[in-house]
Amino acid sequence: MTTLTTLSAADLMQKNVAYLNVDDSIEEAISTFEGNRISGAPVVDRAGRLVGFLSSSDIARIEHVRDGRLDADRDFAMANAESEDESWSENLERDILGKEDYSSEVLGRQSVADWMNPDVISVEPDASLKDVCALMTKESIHRVLVVEDQTVKGIVSTFDVVRVLAREL
Repeated sequence: MTTLTTLSAADLMQKNVAYLNVDDSIEEAISTFEGNRISGAPVVDRAGRLVGFLSSSDIARIEHVRDGRLDADRDFAMANAESEDESWSENLERDILGKEDYSSEVLGRQSVADWMNPDVISVEPDASLKDVCALMTKESIHRVLVVEDQTVKGIVSTFDVVRVLAREL
C-alpha cells in the first residue's frame, strides 16, 4: 500500500515531457509551450543530455525587454493586471505568451540556448514527496525535473503533488 511517506518523485512524475533543443528558436519554444499548454520545458543537447530549462518567465525577464530582444510595454502589462496581487513579470509573461505579432528581429534571432537558464533544479527519481515539496518551496518553483545521469526521466509539478494529495487524503 502506498502512503504519502513512501511516495517518490518517480511515483509523482509525468513521464511524457515536452523538450526543447538548444538550437531551437524562441519562436519554436513559444510554439511548443502553446501546443502543449505548458509554461516551461527542459532543454537538451544533441545527445539528449539536460543542459538547461526555459520557461515563459525566462522569456519575459526584464533584461530581455531592456536589451531589445522583446518589445514589451511595462505600462501595458501593469494596465492589464487582473488583480493587484499580480506582479508585472506575471503580466508580462502572460502578454508575451499571448502575443501573436513578434517582430522578425525578435523571432528566429536567438536560439533557446541564448535564453535558457542553465541552473536546473532537479531531483533523483528516488527523492521523497517531502523532499520534492521542500525543494519546490525553498526555490519558489512550481515544477522540478526528475533527472538521472543527465537524462530527464520526468517532471513533477505542483499540480502533480495536489493530485496525489487529493487521492490519498
